[in-house]
Amino acid sequence: MSKQLENSTSSLQAHSAPVATKHFTHLDLLLVCLGFALILIGLFINHHVGTGRGEDLAQIYISGNAFIHGQNIFDIDTQRRIFIQETGSVPTWGMFYPPSAGIAVTYLNLFPYHVARVIWFWLMHIVLIAGFWLLCKLFFPEKSHAWRTLMIGLVLCASSIRWGFQLYQSAPLIVGLLCIFLYGLYKEHPILAITCAWYAICIKPSIAIAFIGVLALQRKWKQIFILVCLVIITNGIGFARMGGMEAIQGYKTNIAHLEDPGKSNSLDATISSTQERTDWAFLLCMFGMPEKAGRIGGVIISLLVLGVFVYAGSKWRHSYLSQEALLVFLPAILLFSMLCVYHHRYDTSMLIPVLFILLVQQPAKQSHSLSPLFYLPLFAYIFLYPVYQVQTIVIRILGYEGTVLLKGVAGIVLNIALYASLYQLIASPPAVKVDSSKDPAVS
Repeated sequence: MSKQLENSTSSLQAHSAPVATKHFTHLDLLLVCLGFALILIGLFINHHVGTGRGEDLAQIYISGNAFIHGQNIFDIDTQRRIFIQETGSVPTWGMFYPPSAGIAVTYLNLFPYHVARVIWFWLMHIVLIAGFWLLCKLFFPEKSHAWRTLMIGLVLCASSIRWGFQLYQSAPLIVGLLCIFLYGLYKEHPILAITCAWYAICIKPSIAIAFIGVLALQRKWKQIFILVCLVIITNGIGFARMGGMEAIQGYKTNIAHLEDPGKSNSLDATISSTQERTDWAFLLCMFGMPEKAGRIGGVIISLLVLGVFVYAGSKWRHSYLSQEALLVFLPAILLFSMLCVYHHRYDTSMLIPVLFILLVQQPAKQSHSLSPLFYLPLFAYIFLYPVYQVQTIVIRILGYEGTVLLKGVAGIVLNIALYASLYQLIASPPAVKVDSSKDPAVS
């Protein structure tokens, strides 16, 4: 293990070796101006689409309020009373976030809801910008600050980021935390990495697979154990404060209604109120499978993909700590996390770091030059897809029935990219071990 750590550190040092200082050129000035212009445009758009909305922030905000006052937020009557008292409306039919989500944002409960909205808006942007800056520093150390500014501007203007800010969803924040997590992990700041993973999973447990998958790639079983324990303890404290077993039973009851027919999370894509989902179960049901069969089919596909991960992991067992291993495995890990469990379209923003890494700088050992082409539909969806404009056009031409297939767009482009990433996992040769004694970056 120590030799593998030495090899990994050597590889990273070689990758991020300092480059010669460059003078600020006219091109840099142009990139900075474009970058800041895009950042301002992104801030304006993200603020505009969230005006009068923000339903998802309301849920974790009142959960934090219930934790502070020791109330059972999973009791429907209590839940609705706090919604009306704190936010003025009831935006959901149940509380589907665990107590850890409320605990993670209790600092927002120091302020009235309208002030908390402003703090949340800026916090998400700050973490997102800081995360991408560190991601660029990790993977593209040779790029100028002007180039990084431009990339951040492009990220803030992405469609998937906009969808998250419309509901004040935590997805943009979690994207930034993922970037900081990767930076902390590969720059040997384990406390920073685990803290980011813990906070992200507390707010949105469905993204746990992404963080745990990267840790499992590096065989960091101790860190996985610590992370899982922290999340369990956090929720245990939350349930105890909110009513103990009564709160646990109430949470189970709320979750049982998550996919009720006629609601936005339903598996029935033919219902107009159902929102687009990314998971295999939804995609199978959309193409005609009964709900039970769709769920079983989703589990079977997930197990098959896990088998591919195990096979590929055995190939990379001698170089799993290298950055090349991360570059090969990360796309498949994040794509798998989007498809195996329930997610909505705004969660696809988690894939933005992968798309930048793939399309800007390919892994050194990649020999399959066509594989990035399979990510282009996903890139177009995450960055450019005008979902509401497309829906409006389809409704005018085909009526509401025509929007059913649109609800499968996310799942389809994710599957195309996943199978390309799995092929790359199987076909790519493992990275060659680095001899640190001969590495000029070390000497």
